[in-house]
Amino acid sequence: MTGPSRDRTRAGGRPSLGAPFLTFWAGYSASNLADGVLLTALPLLAVALTDDPLLISGLTAVWYLPWLLFGLPAGALADRLPRLRSMAAAMAAANAVRAAIGLALFLLTLFGYANILLLYTAMFLLVTCETLYDTAGKAALPQLVDRPALDRANGRLEAGRSVAEDFLGSPAAGLLFAVAAALPLALNSGMYLASALVLLAVVPRRRREGAPRAVPRAAQAPRPRDTGARPPDGPDPAPGAPAGLFRETAAALAFIRRTPDQRTLLLSAVVAAAAAAVFNAVLVIYAVDALHVPERFYGVFLSAAAVGALAAAVAVETAAARLSRSVLLVGGHALLALALGSLALATGFLTGALALAAVSFAITVVNIQAVTVLQSITPNHVLGRVVSVRRTLTRGLSPLFAVGGGLLARVDLHLPMFVAGGAALVVLAVFGRALAAAARGSERPAPV
Repeated sequence: MTGPSRDRTRAGGRPSLGAPFLTFWAGYSASNLADGVLLTALPLLAVALTDDPLLISGLTAVWYLPWLLFGLPAGALADRLPRLRSMAAAMAAANAVRAAIGLALFLLTLFGYANILLLYTAMFLLVTCETLYDTAGKAALPQLVDRPALDRANGRLEAGRSVAEDFLGSPAAGLLFAVAAALPLALNSGMYLASALVLLAVVPRRRREGAPRAVPRAAQAPRPRDTGARPPDGPDPAPGAPAGLFRETAAALAFIRRTPDQRTLLLSAVVAAAAAAVFNAVLVIYAVDALHVPERFYGVFLSAAAVGALAAAVAVETAAARLSRSVLLVGGHALLALALGSLALATGFLTGALALAAVSFAITVVNIQAVTVLQSITPNHVLGRVVSVRRTLTRGLSPLFAVGGGLLARVDLHLPMFVAGGAALVVLAVFGRALAAAARGSERPAPV
C-alpha cells in the first residue's frame, strides 16, 4: 500500500494528520479508556474476593505473562499484515474478542460466580489480545500519517491515552465499583466494542480522501528474480516469504543485532524500563512511609503522574516543531535522571508530587520520541517484529526489576529511587551519543 498523501499540510507547512488519523485516535482512545477501567476494576474485585496479598499480587504477574509467551509471535503476525486495512481489521478483531471476554466476566460477576482464578484467566486472555492489538497499532501508524508528522501523531495518541486511561477510566471504574462490582466490567466491554467498530472505519475514510488505489497485480512490474541475497535494510526472509513465525522472529532478532541504531534503541529501552520498574514497585510504600502521604490521598498523589504525562504529550507537539528529535530524546533521559533524583530527595507530599509529575513528564517525552525514532528508521515489513521485541523485553523483564526494587527498599526506602536515577544516568553515559545519532538518522528519508 502506498504511503499517505504528501500534499496534506496545515498553515505553516506542517503536515496534516488528516481525518483517518483522527478516526484511528478515537478508536485507540476508546480502547485506552477500557484499559483504565480494567486495570482499576480487576484489582478492586480481587481485593473483594480475597485478602491474601500473594493472590492479589498474582494478578500483576498474570498481566505480564502473555507478553513473555506471545509478544514475539504477535510481532511476526503483525508483519504478515502488510496493508493498513488488514492491520486495522486485526486491531478491531482483537478488541472485539476483548469485548466478548469482558461481557462474559461481567455476567459471571453479576450472578455471583466470580473467583480469583476467573480473574487470572480473564486478565491472561485480555492481555493476550493486547499483544496483537498494541503491536499492530504501532506498526500501522507510519502507514497512516507522513513520517515527519510521527512526533505529533504519537504525542496525540499519548495525550489521548493519559486522559482516557488515567483521568476518565480509573475514576469511573472506582465510582461504578462502589455501586456494584460488576458495573465497571460492563463499561470495559462496551468501550472495547466501541473501539473495534471505530477502527473498522479507518481505511474506508482514508480511501474517500483520495488515497491512491492499489495497482492491479496484472499491471505491476514483474518482480526481479530472487538472487538469495539478504536485503541491506531489512531481515531475511523478505515480506511474503513462506516462513514460519519462529523463522520470521529469528530473522528480526538478527536484524536488530546487526543494526547499531536498533541495538541502541532496544538496550536503552530495557535499562529505562528497569529504572521505571524499580521505583514503581515501591512507590506506594515510599509515598506513605517516606513522604507521609495519607493513604486516603494516595490517589490524589498519583494524579500528579497523570498530569505530568498529559503535559508532556502536549508539549512534545509544540517542541517537535522547534527542536530536533535528538535534543528531545537525550534531553528527556537527562530530565528523567534529574527527576528521579528529586523524588529520592523529596520530603513531603508537595515536593514528592512535583517530582513524580516531573518523572512522568520525562518518561512520556522519552517514550514518544523513542517510538517515533523506531517507527522512522525501521522498514515497514519488519516494524511489527521490532516493536514486539521491544515490548517483550521491557514488559517481560519488569517483574524481575520490580522484585529488585522491593529488595532495595528493605535496606532503605530511598535506595530504589537513587538506583532508578542511576540507571537513567547509565542510559545517558552509555547510549547518549548513539541515541542522538539514531534520532538524527530518523529525520532523513525513511527505509521502505
